[in-house]
Amino acid sequence: MRDLVREVTGTDRQRFAIIETNYFGGAGDQNAVAFDGEERLTPDGASINQALAALGVRATAPMDEFEVIGLTGFRHNPEYLDVYVELCEELGL
Repeated sequence: MRDLVREVTGTDRQRFAIIETNYFGGAGDQNAVAFDGEERLTPDGASINQALAALGVRATAPMDEFEVIGLTGFRHNPEYLDVYVELCEELGL
């Protein structure tokens, strides 16, 4: 994982966001936090788009940051939790 991060970003510091959504029928809520290594980049209560923007994702009209990176195609993510757990273990979190 670190080799990929270094290749893409030029640094060993892993930049990532932890995002949570809970929607049903168009109503719901979301929370997100972005990190650069161990440094937190977003305040409490940040939106997903704020976290993505903190990581360098730029909205391109008419799409917001969420749409730009293709997150609209994901409705469930249990299989991604394993990757998250591995990343946390690698970072010692």
